[in-house]
Amino acid sequence: MSRVCIVSTKSRADTKERAALLREDGNEVTILDVDGHAQPLSSSSSVIPLATDTSVVVRARGGGTNAYACYVWLKEQSFEVVHFPDHGGLGFYCLMAKHQGLAFESTEIRLDRCGTTLAIRQERAEFLHGLGDLEIDYMERECVALEQKLDQRTKAAPPLDEWPSVTVCITHFNRPSYLAEAIASILAQDYASFDVVVVDDGSTDPAALAYLDELESDFEERGWKVIRQENRYLGAARNAAAKHARGDYLLFMDDDNVALPFEISTFATAAVNSEADILTCFMECFRESPDEPDYRRLFLGGPWTAGLFHNCFGDANALIRRSAFEEVGGFTEDTGVTHEDWELFATAVSKGMRLEVVPEVLFRYRLSPEGMIRTTNGYRNHQRSLRPYMDSAPARLRDVLPLAQALELRSQKRTELDANVSYNLGAGAALAEVGESESATTHLLTALKAAQNAGDPRWLAETMISVASSLVVLGDAQTADQTLKSAIGLAEESGDTEIVERAALARKRLS
Repeated sequence: MSRVCIVSTKSRADTKERAALLREDGNEVTILDVDGHAQPLSSSSSVIPLATDTSVVVRARGGGTNAYACYVWLKEQSFEVVHFPDHGGLGFYCLMAKHQGLAFESTEIRLDRCGTTLAIRQERAEFLHGLGDLEIDYMERECVALEQKLDQRTKAAPPLDEWPSVTVCITHFNRPSYLAEAIASILAQDYASFDVVVVDDGSTDPAALAYLDELESDFEERGWKVIRQENRYLGAARNAAAKHARGDYLLFMDDDNVALPFEISTFATAAVNSEADILTCFMECFRESPDEPDYRRLFLGGPWTAGLFHNCFGDANALIRRSAFEEVGGFTEDTGVTHEDWELFATAVSKGMRLEVVPEVLFRYRLSPEGMIRTTNGYRNHQRSLRPYMDSAPARLRDVLPLAQALELRSQKRTELDANVSYNLGAGAALAEVGESESATTHLLTALKAAQNAGDPRWLAETMISVASSLVVLGDAQTADQTLKSAIGLAEESGDTEIVERAALARKRLS
């Protein structure tokens, strides 16, 4: 008797029939229900709702959240066979982990053909629902490709003494305490064949310079290197580290990140088994302590089309085959902007290189208000990550790409603002009902500010109408009336008669 798991969604009408056939063959069947329903099926099978890890917030795009939840649960089980639908990419991280030699060594993973997202959209003559469709399509196609690779695999991994050497390339600028923490995390690695190159990118802080002096003697004993250069920004600093590297692979690391003890060994295992050119991974982001992460960030790896709109590839804290890094030309060396990792990954994938994500958290990423993403110009950053796409596009289409990118970025921003406005309007209304005037007012003002930042007069006017309603509950009819008058003025300027009528009716009720 084999232990078999069927991963199912509400759209799969054949699940019970498939389970019955497997039971007739003497198998013990478990149905993992992604939609969260639980019920006994028979004495030899059960339905288990897919649960998500609530100990840490998980941030993912497309179908990544459910695929990751499936992976987290299934890798702790001991099924001989797991069936996934090809639709939705639910088996993506499980198949990736098996392909990379990280999990499911004794488990056969099978894909049941249900129809991919884009094929179903085309059959129904439907437009794409959004960027998520492109990401799920990538996951679905990768699942099929990985299943085929696993079926055809004949080459065994080399013995441990033949595994690749790795050079850890750390960039540093005026953060000696963070650098010390990063180096301590590298010293704690459970992989033997690595060296370290630290490139100081023009530090001026006396404490940083003193620490580098101290570091040099220790590094010299280990055969590691400290390189000092004038401040030339991240791309140039990482390239300098790569030039002094000895390893078969380069592992890039920023001085404020913290590696988990198994980072290099996990990357090396995945590299040996997958033969990928570039490997990224998941990361846990923290503000105060690396032991208390705020959230976990997932990536997809190599969906080039989705990479036009956001960095789906991974963080710069990635393992790159040195020959591939040299072939792609390293990082570009712009100053004053970021997205150099995003640009490198997109360029590599456009050249046909294999980029995969390791479905495990291998390092912790420090969030800082002084971080480059927050202190550099967003438009210029995105122009940098757009370059690989502009270089690959026919001349007649190059004007379309910045427009497509801008529209998606605005849509993402509107979604974030919409959630912010909705939350604060709801909180303000609830607090107004219980008489918490000060807290309610704070939330209502926050909602107004967020709606104003969206630059949409209709949306701002609608928000004003909602705010006025809560002000009435708070007993401030005068401010409510002024808010409604402002909403009418906005609506009249944009010619929105519906909003004018709604605000006018609300004013009439006040009198």
